[in-house]
Amino acid sequence: MWLVVGDWTTDPEGTQCRSRRLTYLGYARVEDKWQLAVKHVTEQERWYEDAPRGEQLNTEEVDPTYSPLLSESRSVRTEALKHLDDLFNELKRECEQVIQNIDAAGKAAQAL
Repeated sequence: MWLVVGDWTTDPEGTQCRSRRLTYLGYARVEDKWQLAVKHVTEQERWYEDAPRGEQLNTEEVDPTYSPLLSESRSVRTEALKHLDDLFNELKRECEQVIQNIDAAGKAAQAL
């Protein structure tokens, strides 16, 4: 899940490149413990006209930084509050999937 902070900006040299700063909200191991965390990253898009169709657009993340949500600015923490229910629902869904996979592996092991 991510929160977009800022819009696309065009490369000043006039090349076919644009970038934007993104803020991701998640649950991650940051500062040696699992916690609600924020990932700041710059997303860059480059357009290559001479590339084969379907391979013209290249998107990459540059210079990611991670920090605990509680150490972020008030504006980031406030924005994150709007998305916590979605984040918790996604975490719950992922946990349920892991439990199903473990159960299936256990049943497969018993069948051997």
